[in-house]
Amino acid sequence: MSARIRPFRHDDPDEVVLVAGLHAGVGWPVRTFAGWAWLAANPAAGDAPVAWIAADEADRPVGILGNLRLDCVGPGIRLRGATGFSVVTAQHGRGAGTRLVRTFLSQPEVFATWTFNANPAGAPLYERLGLTAWPPASHALKLAWIVDPVACALGRALRMAAHDRRVSDLLGERLLSRRLDRAWSGPLADGIEPVVDLSHGSAWDGYRLRLERETRLRPDRSPAVLRWRDADPQATWPSVTLGAFEGDDLVAHARARLAKGNALEVTALEILDLDWIDGRDAVVPALMAALFDLARERGAAKLRLQVVSERARSALGPWRERARAEGGWGHCKLNWRAAVPDLPWDPTPFDGDYEICLRPAPAGERRRAA
Repeated sequence: MSARIRPFRHDDPDEVVLVAGLHAGVGWPVRTFAGWAWLAANPAAGDAPVAWIAADEADRPVGILGNLRLDCVGPGIRLRGATGFSVVTAQHGRGAGTRLVRTFLSQPEVFATWTFNANPAGAPLYERLGLTAWPPASHALKLAWIVDPVACALGRALRMAAHDRRVSDLLGERLLSRRLDRAWSGPLADGIEPVVDLSHGSAWDGYRLRLERETRLRPDRSPAVLRWRDADPQATWPSVTLGAFEGDDLVAHARARLAKGNALEVTALEILDLDWIDGRDAVVPALMAALFDLARERGAAKLRLQVVSERARSALGPWRERARAEGGWGHCKLNWRAAVPDLPWDPTPFDGDYEICLRPAPAGERRRAA
């Protein structure tokens, strides 16, 4: 069939239901009507579609590709980019995936388009369509730190035994810790504190402005953007942001959230962002120690960083040697649409789609029912 590519009607409840069926069919998290409305309210979205649809002859979706716009900032510059997310096509929509990706890549008014979350099946398609590996030296790397080795081993055994999707469905949600509902009590290292004030003029605001004056390309982390991200109506667990303070000044931060890839995977504390003022990389190991403590207290079996730049890998210090390498298939792909900015760009998961696409860990009544 020759599918027609058009913008997704995120304000049409019937179309949202059909798209939910596409994502549920491959076992991916389903975005609700409220969830799509939240994505459409992205401060960087402008007039861009929140997604594109491949429609059949009856105008029903047989494929979808999400489109998340992001502003990237540096000293005196602001560039708009876009990351694709949640790309899926129905079996009878074969061939539509390539057309969807081409539409995403050709959208106007962006300096680059990318995905930092390509799966093993999709990564070769991006390469054939001209995307290149980014960051060059670590595009295939994910790092994980094992918190509960017994749970991780049991998860691997369950997934090997339940290779058939039907068996997995019969087993249901597994490997849920009773500590998921526990409030975090620390401990925190000296100088490491939760960042809760995201208002204009706050310590966070001053910190992100100092970051933006450095000679690097970074995502816009303004209070407005962070408040929007924290308002995801489908997040079962709020993100936590930890900051490294020197006096009243923030000098580094890490942002993380509990997630569970599927019913038979362990819960992971996913690092969604990690950055610091140049010259303050020595505080990163203390942030990692606080994140590891948080993972253990909340019942996560692993701590994971899914986009790793060389700058981040260097700053991890002793945590670099403790890490287990995951990935390996080149999940970070980028297409420069304009002249390459003459600034270093060391992406984190914040630059990608992880915060909006990770499957939330079941919480509250959902967890107890499972």
